[in-house]
Amino acid sequence: MPDPKPSLLSRLFVLTVFCLIFPAAAAAQNGRPAQQPDHSSDEPSVVRALLNEVTLLRMILQQTNFTGTRAQILVERIRVQQERVERLTRDLENIRDQIGETKLQQLKSAEMLREVETQLSREQISARRNDLLMQQRLLRFEVEKFSQQEQRLRDREAQMVSLVRIEQSRLDELTDKLDTLERDLERQETPGRIQPKSRKP
Repeated sequence: MPDPKPSLLSRLFVLTVFCLIFPAAAAAQNGRPAQQPDHSSDEPSVVRALLNEVTLLRMILQQTNFTGTRAQILVERIRVQQERVERLTRDLENIRDQIGETKLQQLKSAEMLREVETQLSREQISARRNDLLMQQRLLRFEVEKFSQQEQRLRDREAQMVSLVRIEQSRLDELTDKLDTLERDLERQETPGRIQPKSRKP
């Protein structure tokens, strides 16, 4: 995530150094004979203003670091969740491919069964009829097997669709949270928009 603007860091450094040096310089000046008009009455307000700005900038940095850390955690969670959604989606596509293949095999077996039954209705020779009856039983078994397999895959498909929808919803929630944190970081980049928290009495 982006660091605080360099201008904020520069101002913080300058103002902090100034606040540390200014009181010492003022004390040394008080020990010398007055050679210029006395502006001591303005010094407290100037110092207070500078200290307030330093405090404000320090708060901005603290809030930015906290928000940035949360954003990094969210980014990692989003990455993991995205991988999970993609993996589940691939599994769903694989199941659908299996359904298509199973359906195709079922149609082929059903077509072969119809041909065998047509031949069986016309065959008069006993030996050939026995062979056709055997083929008929095997093909009926295959058609039923593929039908049951397809039903199991359909049930699995429905479960996977529901699971993908749930995990995608979780991913969307994490993405929304990250968007909110990014907007918070953008607001924190403008010092005038940050207000110190009020203390409880």
